[in-house]
Amino acid sequence: MSQDIFLKIGDLILFPRYNAYHHVSTKGNFDVTVGVGLKLPVGSYTDSLKQIEPFSGSIYYLRKPPAVQPSTGAQDFIFYALVFKGFAKQKFRIFTNMLYIRKGWNSLGEKSGDYASAGLFLSKSFLKNAGAVLELKGEHIEHLKLNNDLLSMGFYNYDTYATGGNRLMLVPQLSYSFKSLNVFASTEIPLYQFVNGTQIASQYLFSAGISYKFFPFKKQIASGTYYCEMHPDVTSDKPAKCPKCGMDLIQKK
Repeated sequence: MSQDIFLKIGDLILFPRYNAYHHVSTKGNFDVTVGVGLKLPVGSYTDSLKQIEPFSGSIYYLRKPPAVQPSTGAQDFIFYALVFKGFAKQKFRIFTNMLYIRKGWNSLGEKSGDYASAGLFLSKSFLKNAGAVLELKGEHIEHLKLNNDLLSMGFYNYDTYATGGNRLMLVPQLSYSFKSLNVFASTEIPLYQFVNGTQIASQYLFSAGISYKFFPFKKQIASGTYYCEMHPDVTSDKPAKCPKCGMDLIQKK
């Protein structure tokens, strides 16, 4: 018995972000970050299934619907904004982010629905390296569109109305950090959901992961300077707390 394993490549995303405003004080910090990105299709968007006509035995291929293709085959533009406010003494943070993805047309005359989301986050640090985040998140996805001159949807009778929808959800998350290593787990609790037509999707989502941050260029910290182990860019010439995570700054020997 043998099993074939296929590696499906999707898209390449270039997404630079810029810290447009940054202010740090003993009370906390305030940041504004913006980003503009581009999604480039590098994977296939014309995958097909082999079919056999039952009476004649003829072989033909039926293209899969766009929803299950590795890529949409279109260039998308990404717009992002983040406003962050941290309170060092209370080890508390509040921030909001906004994401908008302007979907493009592919060569088959298909356009996935534009995507927009906004989130409001409340974050609290405890037990030195642990943290909890509560997010209220809203999402809007538009209909998949089709260039009627090409009529590519007719090959698999795909209902473009049964795409897109709106969601409002509550997302609690727990995390634990050790130096540059972070372990987290979160779940999505739907408060409101509306999808167009008939769609197959999971109602509840649980996710967990591990992340590791590395810095190719480390900031040189002078001896006697106080700095944060979690955020080396935060320094002080006297004992203080990190405005980002609330940890006590340590003095470099």
